[in-house]
Amino acid sequence: MKKFSFPLGRVMDWRRTQERIEEGKLEQLHAELRAIDAQEAVLNLARAQSERELVSAGSVTGFQLAALDAFKRYTIAERARISAPGRLPAAHPQAD
Repeated sequence: MKKFSFPLGRVMDWRRTQERIEEGKLEQLHAELRAIDAQEAVLNLARAQSERELVSAGSVTGFQLAALDAFKRYTIAERARISAPGRLPAAHPQAD
């Protein structure tokens, strides 16, 4: 009868390879999250700057108020879009 042999070293190498692949995916997700945070910061800054400019103006037209309101609605919608849980790749399970 042939003796049973289990190549544990090959299994450990395979698991290390899987670990490196998953660490690469995690780093990519972290980069995407940093990009989303940067987008949100730019939106917040632009919105605050627009509000300051309008407040500091001596007089304001109805068109300017409407434009600021539209921009506010845009920033709210954009913030919701980039922050939506379903938009992150981790929210989509993949079959292995």
